[in-house]
Amino acid sequence: MITEHLDSGTGRAFCLLVDNDHELILAKKISEQLEVKSRLLIYSLEEINQYNWQELSKTILEEFKDKKVRQVSMIGIKAAGAIAQNIALIDRKLCRSLILINTTTRPHPTSFSRVIDRIESILPLGLPLRQNSLNFDSKPFLQRLRCPALIITTQNSNEHEKSEAMILTKRIPTAWYYDSNNSNTAEDLAKLISEFEAVPAKCPQKNLQRKA
Repeated sequence: MITEHLDSGTGRAFCLLVDNDHELILAKKISEQLEVKSRLLIYSLEEINQYNWQELSKTILEEFKDKKVRQVSMIGIKAAGAIAQNIALIDRKLCRSLILINTTTRPHPTSFSRVIDRIESILPLGLPLRQNSLNFDSKPFLQRLRCPALIITTQNSNEHEKSEAMILTKRIPTAWYYDSNNSNTAEDLAKLISEFEAVPAKCPQKNLQRKA
């Protein structure tokens, strides 16, 4: 269900979540670039779907408890960002900050669901087209997030991910947005994360939008 790839270092804890091998390579490179005085954890998840997202979140939380992680900065890459969002919603004291890279409000959306999202975004009546589903969808709950959040898009993000980044930035009360279109190396992303983490957690930081 989940695989641990790294637990090393001491100090402020960072947990990187991915759900495929390509993102795992990026996560490992980012972890290598983060400041030395940090505790770094990396987990890869099985592909997230409507049947396992709650159990995946529960398992990660149990890992934190077993490892005595009392506060952590969650870094979710692409679909794994859904689990990072859910953990931040479940335990607000645990999640010091939330960093989402090319992440959507729902993991692995189908082409049909993307069309529905586009239609619903221009309708004034809420979500009239949404069928009952067990899939994770953070949109109705984003306003509940109070930890500092950094939303990043890179040159590898598609149009749907960029659109979703705008939703995340708009609806999370303390969100920053960074368009890393011209600099998406692990070194660049780690530097951006470190700069973001240097800002006091209680400092107001709503919707700061920057472009590389």
